[in-house]
Amino acid sequence: MTQEKNSTIEIRPYSKKELCELYKISPATFRTWLSDYDTLFKNKWKKLFTVNEVEFIFQTFGIPKKISF
Repeated sequence: MTQEKNSTIEIRPYSKKELCELYKISPATFRTWLSDYDTLFKNKWKKLFTVNEVEFIFQTFGIPKKISF
């Protein structure tokens, strides 16, 4: 018998580190992903992505998934 776990990801401000951890990627990979969207992410020094930016990231790159066996 298998059980499905419903997991949700909250749309809230996230730091770059938190997003890298959610996607299980390095900061360098994350920078590469965002490099095509420089006009949307103008302030490279800010600490948190806004809710709108996080929503855009989730829509563009998919919702991070946790897989467990």
